[in-house]
Amino acid sequence: MAARIGRALCRAAYWHEDRCNWVGRNVREIVAPGAPIVPLVTALGPELYGGTAGIALFLATLSGQIDAPNLDRTARGAIRQALQSAPLVPSKLAASFHSGWIGIAYAAASIGQLLDEPELVTEALALAQKTMVTDRGAALDVIGGNAGSIAPLLWLAGLPGGAALQGLATDLAEELARAAIRNSDGWSWDPELASGAGMGHVPLCGLAHGASGMGLALMEIGVRLDRRDWIDGGLSAFAYEDGLFDAGRRNWPDLREYPELREERPAPSRSFMIAWCHGAAGIGLARLRAYTLLPQHREALLPRIRDAIHATRDHLATFPGRADASPCHGRAGLTELLVAAGCTLDEPHWLDIARESWASLGRRRAIADWPCGVASGRNNPSLMLGYAGIGYGLLRAAAPELTRSILLVDPADGPATSLAHKVG
Repeated sequence: MAARIGRALCRAAYWHEDRCNWVGRNVREIVAPGAPIVPLVTALGPELYGGTAGIALFLATLSGQIDAPNLDRTARGAIRQALQSAPLVPSKLAASFHSGWIGIAYAAASIGQLLDEPELVTEALALAQKTMVTDRGAALDVIGGNAGSIAPLLWLAGLPGGAALQGLATDLAEELARAAIRNSDGWSWDPELASGAGMGHVPLCGLAHGASGMGLALMEIGVRLDRRDWIDGGLSAFAYEDGLFDAGRRNWPDLREYPELREERPAPSRSFMIAWCHGAAGIGLARLRAYTLLPQHREALLPRIRDAIHATRDHLATFPGRADASPCHGRAGLTELLVAAGCTLDEPHWLDIARESWASLGRRRAIADWPCGVASGRNNPSLMLGYAGIGYGLLRAAAPELTRSILLVDPADGPATSLAHKVG
């Protein structure tokens, strides 16, 4: 199924010389929850989340697992497009993993390893190092800012010639820790400072924009540098979220405030979501990573991990086949928690459930049959909201030992290498 998506993406690419790009439905076709959808199709940018870097990473990963030479060619064309277009990224987003240069660099270095092109690794490190002298924006969360870039920078720092990037990761962690709100509830972050205007005034839960993502980033580098204060701060971020945990739902609330919905939603009510970006799926991933990083805290972490896994499993059981299948807030993000749980806890039945969830959808013949994460639900080729991410989710379920997670970067992952034996 992933191979079919990959081949279709290769056919859909628009080429110019040795570079390629795609067009697709744009996230800006809806401006606010509940607002009308205005159809909008656009060429992709260079970034990992919604651009050519993310598609290139999927195609190169797939090329290591199946025999289809055009995948290599298209992956190279897409990452060249991303590297050449990187200057188009606004300077305030340069240090972002999902939206900026760090994500492009991570994709280029990974692809360089997969396709045995060391010059791509060299270009990747040069691009990442440019962020060290670039004015950075104020975003702190995983999607837009510091928290998302710390683990990828530590991974890049482990490459030959990349050691200086650990200093940038340290600077980002210092900024993240200084910005924390510290009180008896734990560590949290002002949502508008962390994620930008319009997120509300109550510190958020969750991996993409909330305390899980920012706390885990501090733990990740805290373990690397033996910074107990950052490890404790990350655990305090988990404590903040757990103070809001709803035992009946086995989930954490989505505390974003939408001004246009305030009249419809009574003030005391809470909204709940289960996805990678918000709710149990992403929060469970963060805690599973902490379970690996901090063996001495496993007993304390495990109850909430179990709650997150069970809530996600139950949600998947009723998840419609026509619903979003992409990683950010769709099926691929939900199954990632089960894949990670199966591997981390050595409980393969979770992996079986993830595979069954994908298999239940049948062997779809065209990429247009796959629902995407954009408002219109169709025709987006990107990694986090579209076909490339759906393909990547299928690869993760099929062979997690061969496919690195893109939803939670592990700085200790070894070099990405092509497989000696491929499926025809």
